[in-house]
Amino acid sequence: MEWEVPALVLSAAPYGESSAIIHLLTEEYGLVHGLARGGTARANRALWQPGNLIR
Repeated sequence: MEWEVPALVLSAAPYGESSAIIHLLTEEYGLVHGLARGGTARANRALWQPGNLIR
């Protein structure tokens, strides 16, 4: 399922070799947990820092 709403990153934990389990807080959906494939890659590492606002 994909949404395009602003979200605040609460936490991100490595999962497997290159994925990350992320916890987000959104205004519309509340607390959301998900799997970000490639989330631990160098290019994406800064995106999943706690406190970061993403869209």
